[in-house]
Amino acid sequence: MQRSEQTDKQLAEHDARIGALERSRWPLPSLAVLASLGALGLTLYEKTGR
Repeated sequence: MQRSEQTDKQLAEHDARIGALERSRWPLPSLAVLASLGALGLTLYEKTGR
């Protein structure tokens, strides 16, 4: 019985830690948009001759 309670506690702790990691990471589409905007900005900067 004690082993079951310890396992349940560990699972709850892991679930909380994984949830925190998932909330704090940047989603891939957002990074792609930022990279695209950076490339567009650099292209426009070079095209204007500056």
